[in-house]
Amino acid sequence: MHRITRFESQTSCKELALVYHDLHKIQLVDGPEETCHLFGLTTSLNALNLAEAAKDRIKAVDMIDIYVGVALRIKASIPNFLHFIQR
Repeated sequence: MHRITRFESQTSCKELALVYHDLHKIQLVDGPEETCHLFGLTTSLNALNLAEAAKDRIKAVDMIDIYVGVALRIKASIPNFLHFIQR
């Protein structure tokens, strides 16, 4: 019973991660004047958290896509912070 519950919860995490990631991709496509950075950060980090919880249920390509999305969101939403780190 425990293995079935774990499998179902990881599958749910995978599906939710992909939904949040799709929502985040839509948010990234919008222009900077229409983008809510807090919402974008929230959706990208939720996608990452749920993808990490999904463990082996999520494809490596999807994980890479989520990581790239988070990196792009951080670069778009916190540009001054990144300039400080680069120096």
